[in-house]
Amino acid sequence: MNESDTLMRIFDKKNQKHDALTEFLNNYSKIIMENPFIKQILEIEKGKKLTLDQIDEDLNYSTLHILDRIDQLEKTIKNRFQKIESQVNNINEKTYPIKTIVIDEISRPMAKKKIWNFIDKYEGKELYPSEIAEKLGIPFDLTIKIIQELIKEKKIEVNK
Repeated sequence: MNESDTLMRIFDKKNQKHDALTEFLNNYSKIIMENPFIKQILEIEKGKKLTLDQIDEDLNYSTLHILDRIDQLEKTIKNRFQKIESQVNNINEKTYPIKTIVIDEISRPMAKKKIWNFIDKYEGKELYPSEIAEKLGIPFDLTIKIIQELIKEKKIEVNK
């Protein structure tokens, strides 16, 4: 192979690369031009010839602007959430004040007697197990068991 053949092969390879690059750029340009965002930019900039660098710059600016807006919205949402959370806490504190309940150590027979006397004292009034347990200082689970026992013994009735 002589020098002339070598130069021709190099030239052919360069032409092939050039043709491939040209085809790629043409296809890429078609894809870009079909993009709705790009079309919008081009419509806004009627009469001006935009380069890919200018379009890229516009896209970067738009992206940064969108990201800034997202940050602003995120901060606004966090602030509103904190305000709502604070208002809910204020409502809960007013509606459900924190109570300290003293629970006494008590035998089952003594607890049953106290519960029976309490229910008897408020005969005809609707009572809740939590209210009985709180007022008498008896553990809630023990109060429930004793109330179930009194129901089985038919000493009290449950309103449904």
